[in-house]
Amino acid sequence: MLAREAAGNKLDALQAECAALPSQEEANAALGELAGLQKQWAQLQSRSQSLPESPIPPVAPAPFAGKTPVEALVQATEDRSTYEKLCKPSTPLLLCFGILAFSIGLGLSLILWYLLLPFAAAGIALIALHLKNSRALSQKRELLATKYGNSNPDSWVALAQQYQQNDAAYQQKKAEYETLAGDISRQQQAVAAQIDALTKGASLSDCMARWSSAISLWDRLADARRDFASASSYADTLSAVTKEVPPPPP
Repeated sequence: MLAREAAGNKLDALQAECAALPSQEEANAALGELAGLQKQWAQLQSRSQSLPESPIPPVAPAPFAGKTPVEALVQATEDRSTYEKLCKPSTPLLLCFGILAFSIGLGLSLILWYLLLPFAAAGIALIALHLKNSRALSQKRELLATKYGNSNPDSWVALAQQYQQNDAAYQQKKAEYETLAGDISRQQQAVAAQIDALTKGASLSDCMARWSSAISLWDRLADARRDFASASSYADTLSAVTKEVPPPPP
């Protein structure tokens, strides 16, 4: 009898506690959904952490420092054109006129000696100007060759084209990386929104703990019902046996 009473008291207490809880089916469903979302979040976190490093843009070659690949190609093409023009042989007009003036001066000096000085001076001036211009052209060629490290203008354009190809490969890798990272991010946002809707701002672990506690109470209630049924059956059997035993003779 005492066992049945104790089991009944325990059962009443657990029934009172469970009365304020959602149903066991609801608790199991909620915990299962949260566990599934927790697993999805962990998988997405793992994918995010296993992403390769973001692609690094190519460094512009020294001749194109601070320029985009398109600007570099334009610069290299223009510099090649300029260099080729500087290398083209041209008629040395100033030198020719200078020699001609000097020669005329010498010729006239045989008749009019005082004409030698002006014609000679003009000739020397023209020759000096020619030499100056030639030196300036040579310096411009040297500056361009120094800028690129060689005097092959075709290699300048090839360098710019390689820079452009490297940038195109980088842009492709960057797009692939951003697509993959963006996909993971969107999935994380979707899972986070579902978790927030179920937890209403509370932490996922706290919510799962509360649902686990509710399920545990329902399980304890089921055990208490079995214990009470067993205790009641035992008490009823004991009572029946007691009634069947005849009283001792007087």
